[in-house]
Amino acid sequence: YLLSNKLPAEIVKQTLPFHWALEFWYVFFNEDGSVKEQEQQGFDAVIGNPPFVAFHSRQYHSLPKEMDQYYDKTFHIWSRSRKNTYLFFLSIGIEKLLKKFQYLGFVIDQAIRDLPSYTHIREYLLTNFTLNKIIPKIKFPDASVDVTLLIIQNNTSTNNKVEYIEYLNEFLPAKELEQTYFLKQNN
Repeated sequence: YLLSNKLPAEIVKQTLPFHWALEFWYVFFNEDGSVKEQEQQGFDAVIGNPPFVAFHSRQYHSLPKEMDQYYDKTFHIWSRSRKNTYLFFLSIGIEKLLKKFQYLGFVIDQAIRDLPSYTHIREYLLTNFTLNKIIPKIKFPDASVDVTLLIIQNNTSTNNKVEYIEYLNEFLPAKELEQTYFLKQNN
């Protein structure tokens, strides 16, 4: 991968990549070592609360050039916005680890819902995957940012109903909204 994308090997030392296909070989390969059919590869569910590390904040003025190139090549769609580690985890979860028609649930920074710099991410998610449930603006004690809970299915369907649940010190009754509603809100 590094050679084909003309990336220096130093990236491996800096990023310490996790090799899913080695650590969870049985998700991608049969017992005899042959590669599973594409629709059989991946996990039935991916659940996570990935780290939120913004590379555009005061703390991280800029990334080293090699790392910036690595993120751009590895996470092309996801790195066009403000770079943040939770976007890279979301990309890997949906695009690499999740079986077709299965579910991903992530707690992520609510900025993905609101900031113009994430418009293309929202459009990508809403046109390529099925949004099943969203709980916006959850406030956790001692957390530095408000978060959003997303449940996404690895399936393309924009005609589905999204369960939208607001939390204001308690969960309010769920609303059902068309997924296209969120695309319209995006503009």
